[in-house]
Amino acid sequence: MHIPYKGAALALTDLASGQISVTFSILAPVLSHVRSGKVRLIAIMESARNAALPDVPTVTETMPGFQKLGGGLGFFGPAGLPRPIVQRLNAEIVKAIFAPEVRAKLEDFGFRVSASTPEEFTVLMNNEFETYGRAVKLAGLKSE
Repeated sequence: MHIPYKGAALALTDLASGQISVTFSILAPVLSHVRSGKVRLIAIMESARNAALPDVPTVTETMPGFQKLGGGLGFFGPAGLPRPIVQRLNAEIVKAIFAPEVRAKLEDFGFRVSASTPEEFTVLMNNEFETYGRAVKLAGLKSE
């Protein structure tokens, strides 16, 4: 049975207390529950095993043929943001996330640290919107 939650924190609390038996979540909020032993990760929805959790298989290892959708974090700005500002923000953000102390913290939260250009990110987002849009139509989902 699908139980809609307004956020990961409530779903993870119910999972850790045994009120629900499974949930999907981004990795960061789950890690403390996993490390405390209250929650067991079944699989990671990444293309390769996560360095923070090397014993947790990928979803394609546990379900052959499963096609993983993309994912990640990105920074967005207002439409029409001048190109020089976009380029400068991108350069500074890339520099910041690869700073040793920031990178270590992100990896500790389970993130695989990588960067792209604004153009690459735009292509990724457009592909994600198209893929999820098809899935929503195919499933006949309607917004509430």
